[in-house]
Amino acid sequence: MRLAPGPWSLVLACATLLASTDAGAEVEVVRASPDGAEVSFTYAPPIAVSSVSVAGSFNSWNKDAHPLLDPDRDGVFEVRLPLPWGKHLYKFVVDGRLWQPDSDNPLREADGFDGFNSVAAVGRSGPEAEVGDDRLDIAALLHGPGIEYRERVASEGLAILRLRTAAEDVRSCRVVFEDGRKAELDAVYSKDGFSHWEAESRLGPKPVRYAFQVEDGKAQAWLGASGVSASMPAKAGLFVFDRRVPQLDVPAWVKDAVFYQVFPERFRDGDPSNNPPGCQAWGAIPSTGNHFGGDLDGIREGLPYLADLGITALYLNPVFSAPSNHKYDTADYRTVDAAFGGDAAFERLTQACRRAGIRVVLDGVFNHSGDRFWAFQDLLKNGADSAYAKWYTVRSFPVTQDPPNYEAWWGFGHLPKLDTSVPALRRYLLETGAAWLARGASGWRLDVPNEVPHDFWKEFRKAVRRARPDSYIVGELWEDGLPWLQGDEFDAVMNYPFRQAVLDFFGPRKGGVEAFHAALLEPRHRYPRSSLAVQFNLLGSHDTPRLATVLAEDRRAHRLAALFQMTYLGAPVIYYGDEVGLAGAKDPDCRRTFPWDEDLQDRGLREHYKRLIKLRRSRAELRRGSVQVLLADEASGVYAFSRRLGKEASLVVLHRGEGQAEVSLGLPAWLAAPVMSELVEGGSFLAPGGRLAFMLGPWQGVVLAPDRR
Repeated sequence: MRLAPGPWSLVLACATLLASTDAGAEVEVVRASPDGAEVSFTYAPPIAVSSVSVAGSFNSWNKDAHPLLDPDRDGVFEVRLPLPWGKHLYKFVVDGRLWQPDSDNPLREADGFDGFNSVAAVGRSGPEAEVGDDRLDIAALLHGPGIEYRERVASEGLAILRLRTAAEDVRSCRVVFEDGRKAELDAVYSKDGFSHWEAESRLGPKPVRYAFQVEDGKAQAWLGASGVSASMPAKAGLFVFDRRVPQLDVPAWVKDAVFYQVFPERFRDGDPSNNPPGCQAWGAIPSTGNHFGGDLDGIREGLPYLADLGITALYLNPVFSAPSNHKYDTADYRTVDAAFGGDAAFERLTQACRRAGIRVVLDGVFNHSGDRFWAFQDLLKNGADSAYAKWYTVRSFPVTQDPPNYEAWWGFGHLPKLDTSVPALRRYLLETGAAWLARGASGWRLDVPNEVPHDFWKEFRKAVRRARPDSYIVGELWEDGLPWLQGDEFDAVMNYPFRQAVLDFFGPRKGGVEAFHAALLEPRHRYPRSSLAVQFNLLGSHDTPRLATVLAEDRRAHRLAALFQMTYLGAPVIYYGDEVGLAGAKDPDCRRTFPWDEDLQDRGLREHYKRLIKLRRSRAELRRGSVQVLLADEASGVYAFSRRLGKEASLVVLHRGEGQAEVSLGLPAWLAAPVMSELVEGGSFLAPGGRLAFMLGPWQGVVLAPDRR
């Protein structure tokens, strides 16, 4: 989201002083455990400050989650946190608004905003492991209660079971059921000194009990609910798989959806009479605060274009009453902004979308309101006597906005933070979520959900599912979304890690094939199986530089990235204008107006998107099928994977690079045929004896399917 400008000269001065004067900072492991380590973060600012916290990938960058304390008032702030194994990005947050990296830590990564994040690497501290050494690191064995370790996939009648071991430590793993049935586990990925194993089993109507048998040469161990043992545990010591095991029920329609994200103020001006004063000419350069007159009637007028492209779902940035162009500063959660055409325009749009077979997902900002929200205005007027005083966290009265003496998002006074634990406010927000579904929406994209307690989202899911059982809930999470995908909060998250993997591989960095493969592999075997087909697979958004710009206007890379997006697992999302090559740097430049003049569009790129979407919609395995990687060749830059659903299967082969690449693949029996048809451009390839051999040109991709005729 984009913040409105404000008088931040004092803030900038303090930030400059903090940045120019070294602060004393230290991050160290205090105590290791089988699951991770207790890590101490200390920070000694060079100037007097009132508060310090640490925000990072381990708490979804929530600056309020982990404050550092200075009980003896010596100017050294500290907090100790239990962190799991792995790489953790972090920054210190001073006085609630100044984000400072750890200048004493040489480990750092670019933060995407011309700065850097510091890195805390927590590695496994167990004994060295090697397959075949007749030893097992039993402390590394883990089969936890979360959905990442055991999942009920009721729609497919499957139980997914996962086990963690030390990396390179185990030759074989199997799950053994109480009735004697066995299933081998496959090693699916390794990371941070651990290997992760997976098996699936058919579900029956009754609970089942099981344990894991782990072997390496002469060494053998069993893992059950009672811990590690030398033999199969007794019944009381077995794991139990029953209806209490986590299950994530996702809306079926999302598996088949192709989303199109619209920033309403910049897509199309359908009714100039509702334009705010001082609107810029369509096509002018966007700034943080200017307006162009886009509205909901404009989106409605654009539906034939979207339907022709093949779009089946819209994600709209906020449409509710608010003074800004982005509407993330909500003034009224129950009305559509007048500049967008008001409630009547929303009804016209949803009715037209229904006729066109297009769903609408709205953007909800329930972490904070705008300062023009009627409840906050009442608080400003009546102070401690306001009926809505408890809806916000006010430190003292009277209320002052500059600087704010209340909790506010990133310390910005015009975005006061809501206290969702207050029953009356919670009821209002839950009713709001349900009300818009009753008025025609099909789901919610939730803004900064990591800054709202989990218990609120659990209630939110119940409320919106009561209102519309097939509603879709997707959260704006930039890092790991697993805590919100346990079955009782979100269906999916905005898949920014997917975007990063794609841009690293297809973009100017030209990252390696193996790194690309690894970045995609982990979430496929860590996120719930049920969530994979509905993950929000974006390549750009209102918060990022545009795809064309990141790819340095290389249309070959753009076409290949789009081919991958439209054939991979998850719901593809097109940010408005990406399909015609619209450029744009970081916000606000990424929020340019849509170029309706076809002379300003890359019509060839648009037709490429149209063909890919048509292909995806015509092939069930591309929408709902499993993924199996058949080739990830670093030397040639070739990546090949299959999609399979029942008897339907296809093969995607991509060559990222210059020159010619020779592809030689042995096809699985369920994919093999003497002739393989190419589904994007047409043509065929011979695969005698199930062996496929052909040449790919520079930056070329093909989608092949067995010709069963």
